[in-house]
Amino acid sequence: MSAEEQLPSEMTDDEDDIKEENEEDSTNEEEDESDSEDWEEVTMVVTVNGILDADLVRDAVERDLIKLRYGDTDVPVLQINNSLYTAAWNQDLGTNIVLQSKGKEMEVVSCTSTMMAAEKALLTSLSTEGSTIAAKAEVAPRAALSRTQPRGQ
Repeated sequence: MSAEEQLPSEMTDDEDDIKEENEEDSTNEEEDESDSEDWEEVTMVVTVNGILDADLVRDAVERDLIKLRYGDTDVPVLQINNSLYTAAWNQDLGTNIVLQSKGKEMEVVSCTSTMMAAEKALLTSLSTEGSTIAAKAEVAPRAALSRTQPRGQ
């Protein structure tokens, strides 16, 4: 056998090794991409101020009707059923321990120092100098979210 005849078979073995390495690299890249798309679970304590019925909140939790919108911003919006709450992130100085009752005993569910304070949001129309935008335009005004303010402010 000549050297020319042996080279293609040796190249084939090398090509197989290269293919296996490329497949491993592509698998690792796919894993890295899927890792970056994974959600990070965050446990937090949420204080909700405003008109709120505890039974309605429990029902909303059971029916998965609680959503955190714009959670990656400084001003997230908490939606419970059809009610909206403007929120702000807070860091507690200590640690909050979340417990769940199991019969007569309590079980630790999680610990966190991340907190969120949310207040009932009211939808109001934008206005300029006492007249609403709707009076000057034929389209409906945009609605704005605002924190609940005591009357007179």
